[in-house]
Amino acid sequence: QGLQPAVINCNSAISACDDGIQWSWALELCSDMLQVGILPTEISCCAAMTACGRVSVVQHGLSLLGQLQESGFNRSHTLFAWTLATLGVCTVDLARLLFAETMAQLQGPTDTATEFAILAWAFATLGIQDAKLFGLLASGALMHMREFTIDDLLLIAWGFAASSASAVADLFAVLQDELIFRLERFDRSDYPGDSWGKQLHSVLGVTWAANFA
Repeated sequence: QGLQPAVINCNSAISACDDGIQWSWALELCSDMLQVGILPTEISCCAAMTACGRVSVVQHGLSLLGQLQESGFNRSHTLFAWTLATLGVCTVDLARLLFAETMAQLQGPTDTATEFAILAWAFATLGIQDAKLFGLLASGALMHMREFTIDDLLLIAWGFAASSASAVADLFAVLQDELIFRLERFDRSDYPGDSWGKQLHSVLGVTWAANFA
């Protein structure tokens, strides 16, 4: 219980480093946490990987992933996918490993909404197009449509924009209906500061992606 505030503070700091593209600080914070026996959350790891990807320090990101695994961090297939896609790394062996882990998970317990969004975007970014995989992702996305954040919908839209899976047409029809549903209920007062602008930016991104589907 005593470590909980430290974990929250460190994870918040790592996310802030992502926002400021301070990749070296993000990596240092993750390393420091591991050295004192505190495991970062997957959200923090994704933020650190994103910071590394934005400035193309690929090896540093992969090194952090190795450190996490050596420290007993039980990384998910979703974090693995995010890391490879964000860093732009996709060797044949890594692609096979990621594909096998993801297929096994998708055919087992249901993933959360955000995981479906991340996986669709990551596999599309890595250029891994498999009809069965994207069919499973589309089915999962359709079941979780109302649970997605607007950023999740953006990942879903771009992830499926170039997919040839048979369920894609149905997915985009439902996605567009969901977007209309949310826009009709959009209230700027619910989004303080410039957060409303970010929401609308994501909406435009979803609409743009739909044109490529």
